Amino acid sequence: MKKLLAGLREPLGLVLAATAAAVAFVLGLPLLVAAAAGLSVLAVKVGAGAIGDRIGEPRIMGGSDELAWMTRADRAVASFRQLARSCRSSAIGDRFVGMGKQAHATLELLRRLAAQTSTVGRMLQSIDGTRLGAEDSRLTGELRAAESEPARREIEISLRLVREQMAARRRLEQSKAAQIARVQSGVLALEGLVTRLAEVVALGETAGGALGAGDRVSELADELEGLRAGLSEIDQVNVNSDLSTRQIKEE
Repeated sequence: MKKLLAGLREPLGLVLAATAAAVAFVLGLPLLVAAAAGLSVLAVKVGAGAIGDRIGEPRIMGGSDELAWMTRADRAVASFRQLARSCRSSAIGDRFVGMGKQAHATLELLRRLAAQTSTVGRMLQSIDGTRLGAEDSRLTGELRAAESEPARREIEISLRLVREQMAARRRLEQSKAAQIARVQSGVLALEGLVTRLAEVVALGETAGGALGAGDRVSELADELEGLRAGLSEIDQVNVNSDLSTRQIKEE
């Protein structure tokens, strides 16, 4: 919604809409028809911008480990919402409102991290490790067999380039493994919080179980906020890294 409102306020869209309306009016079309033409142009401009933004967003790869973890994260948050709806204790229920926002924010941060993991996975797919290994072996053999110094120099250059690609692939593999580990630990922490919250809610519904239940929910809320804050820090680091990469490419 914010992006759509920003698109409506964008000067270029307003200028195009006004121009279309003016041209339609000059051509002799009724005022209402001219206004409709202007609004249609503005709607197309805003819609195209929104679609462009969506296309540019990283997506989670189908069949990937990160997608499986996000399916579990979605289930955990759905269970949380079910708990919030079924809770009859006011001492506990009042605290669900803030936790609901925290849970949603945590889920979105996990989704962003999972999407970034998929981006690294796509990069890995574009680098054929088997081919690079075969080329490394072939060039190593050619280097041993080379008899002239010029040939040796050229083969050494080729071998260095291949090994640089292999090193880059290993770094990507390490990066993906670290990101998957972060997604996994985040989802498991979220599932654990929801499980313990379900326990507190269940005990709170029993006679005498409500005593101290509100405090326990507050403790779980603090843990959830800690999880959200930690994921937010990781997300900010990734954003800053992306900005630095774009600046380097532009330079």
